[in-house]
Amino acid sequence: MANGFHYGFLFLVLLFKGYLSTFQLVLSALFIMITLINCGAILDRRNWVFHLKYSRLFVVWLLISCFLSASFLLLGILIFVLISIVSYQRLEERYLQIVYR
Repeated sequence: MANGFHYGFLFLVLLFKGYLSTFQLVLSALFIMITLINCGAILDRRNWVFHLKYSRLFVVWLLISCFLSASFLLLGILIFVLISIVSYQRLEERYLQIVYR
């Protein structure tokens, strides 16, 4: 199911590339590259995959904020930082436990 989302996202980026800014295209390409690297890292059972997943979420947030107001971006960054500070270690352990059972 997740692959369907990524294919759909890639299709939309290619379809609307004439309407997107350079920054939005770069963020989209970065998201697609991180996703591909992330899939390979999960298959290779790399422990650093969680950090890459976290950075991918941040890229998605930046991409969404390009289409919405700046206050949305600031709120998202604040929430992201708070979650990182409070529960990063616990999230990493749980993620690795689920992925590498």
